[in-house]
Parts: sequence; structure tokens; C-alpha cells
Amino acid sequence: MDSEQSTMSFSNREYAEMHFVYGLCNGNALAAQREYHTRYPDRTIPSSQVFTRLHQRLLETGSVQKKTKEVGPGHDVAVEEEILHMVQENPGTSTRQLAMETGMSRWKIHKVLKGNHFHPYHFTKVQGLEPGDYEARRDFCRWLLERDIEEYHFFKKILWTDESRFTREGIITTHNMHLWNEENPRATREASFQKRFGLNVWAGVIGDQFIGPHIF
Repeated sequence: MDSEQSTMSFSNREYAEMHFVYGLCNGNALAAQREYHTRYPDRTIPSSQVFTRLHQRLLETGSVQKKTKEVGPGHDVAVEEEILHMVQENPGTSTRQLAMETGMSRWKIHKVLKGNHFHPYHFTKVQGLEPGDYEARRDFCRWLLERDIEEYHFFKKILWTDESRFTREGIITTHNMHLWNEENPRATREASFQKRFGLNVWAGVIGDQFIGPHIF
């Protein structure tokens, strides 16, 4: 999100058209942003979070325009806006880092993020691929589906294997790695690159038989 959009307001007509597009895209904020840009290329394009917050604001207040926040005891609106801006600029930041930079407690950081519908989504590890691997994987999937149609119980004849690799670089633990966002970004992190060297632990299953584990 652009830094200006955290405080930017749009006209009632613009908000109404944003909400129409948001509904047209079944509540998918990213798709709504793309559709809005296609329909109104000459306008300021709002971030995906604007669509989500607009819908939530309509549900809670019945108004498309933002209400002025009332500052209560111990509540610093400027710091809250700073936290949201920092998370939008760096979704992978931690509450510990935010607390150090703003001087607020981690409990308060969590409260601000939760109050603005941010959630900590974890990475999904995926196989690191070379440029030429994509076409080969697609062809293999097509071949596999065709064989399953031609031969009954074909999948039961396949040796399914899994392998873990341990290198000098250690093992990446994604439990403490996350991205703060209002919608799940489906973030991935490449791992298990074929060009790395180390110790492999392998095991397989075929039918109802377990094979292994083997270490090499």
C-alpha cells in the first residue's frame, strides 16, 4: 500500500463503485483491485486493503466514509497508524521488532493488528524449481492422469517416496516465520534445492508396504 492511502479518502461515488466491484468479485480484495483498475484506469487505484476495510466499515457503521477516531486514555492514534504503515511496508516484520521501534508493548501491537483484521499467515515450503522443470512437471501430470484412466489401480503400483535433506546450512523452521495481512497471501518459500549437498533420509510406500528409512 502507498503510504498516502492510510489517510486518503475517496468520494462517496468512488466508495460505492469500489464496493460494487468488491461484491462482483465475491469478496476477493485482490481481484477487486484489478477489476477496479480495468474499469477506472485514470483514477487513483486503492490498495486491496481499502476494499476490505470499506466492506467492514459498511457492516459496522453503515457509512462509506471513515469516522474520526476518538483518542482515549493510553490510546495514541498516530502510533497505531504508524504500526499499520510499518506492517504494510514490511509484512514479514515481527511484533518484537514493532515493539522496539514504536516503544509499545507486544500485547498492544497484537491488539492493534487484530483490531484492524490483520492475521499472521505462515509460509508454505515448496520445491525449488529450475526454469525447465515446469513444462516437464506438467507433461508428467498429464501422463499420470492418462495412465490412471487406462489401467485400473495404477496408483497402487506407484512407489511413493519422501526425502529429507540435512545440510550445513541447517533446517529452516517456518513456525516463527509469518506475514501480517488482512487476507492470506498464500506466501511460499523455496526449499530443498537439488544443487545443495548434505545427508539425505529417504523412505517409501507402495501399496500397503513401508520401505526404509534409508540414510545416504
